[in-house]
Amino acid sequence: MAYGPDELHWTGSAANPVLTPADGPEIEDHLLMVFPHRGYYIMLYEFGWYSGNDTGPYGNYCADVRLAVSRDGERYTRILPHQKVIPRGRQGEWDDGFLVIADKPAIKDHQVHLYYAGQDAEYPSVAPDMTYPVPRGWDRGRPSAMRMSRMGLATLQLDRFTCLKTLDGELAGSAVTQPFEVVNAPKARLIVNVGDTVPGRSWVDVEVVSPGTGEALPRYGRRDCKHVDRDGLRLPVRWGDRATLEGLSAQSVAFKFWIYGDAKLYSFGFES
Repeated sequence: MAYGPDELHWTGSAANPVLTPADGPEIEDHLLMVFPHRGYYIMLYEFGWYSGNDTGPYGNYCADVRLAVSRDGERYTRILPHQKVIPRGRQGEWDDGFLVIADKPAIKDHQVHLYYAGQDAEYPSVAPDMTYPVPRGWDRGRPSAMRMSRMGLATLQLDRFTCLKTLDGELAGSAVTQPFEVVNAPKARLIVNVGDTVPGRSWVDVEVVSPGTGEALPRYGRRDCKHVDRDGLRLPVRWGDRATLEGLSAQSVAFKFWIYGDAKLYSFGFES
């Protein structure tokens, strides 16, 4: 990767390459999408491997789309690299071979649209001038044997690229944020993006804690919090009759999220 102020002046990234199979479980990396979003650079990358069958010297090339993120746009961290963002199609479907992600998402009406090219498993993995055996069913002299790429669309709701959830979907789990400086607390309210909630079984609670001790602040404990037990992208968190952080006297706080059952916490934020 390189960057610059115009098309003529470039500086190589000190973090080159920004993604390499040498530090990941994939065999090859090729095309990817990167876009800035809410303080991060989100990367959806082509995660490639070979099937190991006898089609070509390595088998068929396979790829799906997976997730990495960065704070500075240069140093990326894979997020659950064994988890697919866009999986290949089922065997026999038009995109059961390998996928190539487009270079930008389209975000509209609280939904992220991810366009990709898909190829089926019979897509040739070798060029016509290669000397090793041709894949079964592929005649070098017949252009009609070449497989076409098709365009696909995957969608997900806004800010739901990944989530926090419990290990087994049954026992409660928790996670604590980094400290936040308290500014405009009388106007600020905490909102959460949650899914797969079920009243009385799967929900999210939040408590405001001291970064130093981890203890809940008065009136902002877990028992004060009203269960967030319905799905939504921007649901307000309430503690008793308090919908804002007006009662906080601390200069900095952290938030401890309690996740029950199979509920999923995708994101959180603040609004006035």
